[in-house]
Amino acid sequence: DSLIFKDKIYISNSIKKDNCTIIKIDFAKLNTSGLNFENLFYSKDCSNLGSVGKMQVYKHRNKIGLLLSTAEGGYDKPGLNIQNNNSILGKILFIPFDRSDYEIFSKGHRVIQGLYADKNDIIATEHGPRGGDEINKIIEFGNYGWPIASYGESYSNNRDYLKSHEKNGFEEPIYVFVPSIGISEIIILPNSFHKKWQNNAIVTSLADKSIYRVKFENDELNKILYVEKIFIDEQIRDIKYIKDNNSIILALKNNGTIGVLKTVSE
Repeated sequence: DSLIFKDKIYISNSIKKDNCTIIKIDFAKLNTSGLNFENLFYSKDCSNLGSVGKMQVYKHRNKIGLLLSTAEGGYDKPGLNIQNNNSILGKILFIPFDRSDYEIFSKGHRVIQGLYADKNDIIATEHGPRGGDEINKIIEFGNYGWPIASYGESYSNNRDYLKSHEKNGFEEPIYVFVPSIGISEIIILPNSFHKKWQNNAIVTSLADKSIYRVKFENDELNKILYVEKIFIDEQIRDIKYIKDNNSIILALKNNGTIGVLKTVSE
């Protein structure tokens, strides 16, 4: 992922070292003549199935830093460290800008493709296996069940996942897509976007070539009333809201193009 905050750009990335993936975050001060990167975070543990994910700026315990999602596993092969509190994999981490120790914010994640954070609200979109793409309200110390619980199924039917998260001590998703839509990013729209779209989010998809308008019950973002499918006919990799002209920007994968959605005056 990449993220700009104040006068710096942050890049989450990974490197191979001794056939093992190490997760890191680098940053540079924005400068038109060139970028000189420094390291903010460098993982001590590694895994040949580890990968790095999304970032969001967040204030936690009076410190400003980054939330970073991580994953571990391959196709139909969950990692072994996702439920391990001594590993950073399959987690959301809080990494302070002052380079003090990171914290494990939540665990039990498969592959987080979208992340939103504002004040006390953290929402993540996450790939399930065969079926079971999730929208999760992230809470500190929450355990989201992977690879023990999922509403999806194993691709090769070689394992059974528990279905109820709550009954097995995990956090329930606030919404599950069955079948999967190839879920990607999520944005929460301001209520000023349109008077008929209050407490709304947009979720994008790859496999389904659509965006989904998600209607939350209220601004606490802990209950979804309904989901509306809007067909775009393109795989959508990323989405951003642009406040200056009240528009939504879509990164369309197939043709490498940019799409723009705007409201129409009534």
